[in-house]
Amino acid sequence: MEVRCETTINAPQEVVWKILRDADDWPKWNPVLHGLQGDIRPGGKGKLLAKVGNGPVLPIGIEFVQVEAPKELRWRGGIRGGMLGEHYFELVPVGDGATRLIHGERFTGVLAKLVGPLLSGRLQSLYEQMNAELKRRAEAAA
Repeated sequence: MEVRCETTINAPQEVVWKILRDADDWPKWNPVLHGLQGDIRPGGKGKLLAKVGNGPVLPIGIEFVQVEAPKELRWRGGIRGGMLGEHYFELVPVGDGATRLIHGERFTGVLAKLVGPLLSGRLQSLYEQMNAELKRRAEAAA
């Protein structure tokens, strides 16, 4: 299962990257991801702080797969054998100082097959909200 969404942000790639990498500021604008901690480099271990709806903020152990400023941030985490997710943000310059944000997550494992169809619509909506808020902040900063 994969959830994927894209948007064009009228701000340079570096501006978008700066906001994306400032995980301490995420709770102010991000409806799901409330923090990112750890050794933020490929192969580094970390912790993602996630919150869905009115639930508690949950720490999720992750491993950073790709960290390439100002182009890509990607990590993997979840329950081995159950449901693993690989979350990604890709920033592509598209001219005139704009950036194409490609954002999503690929899920694998037994639970992904079982609950994926139930989660995909909700996650799609949440990821689109994240994109909209990141776009708003980046365009205001540009």
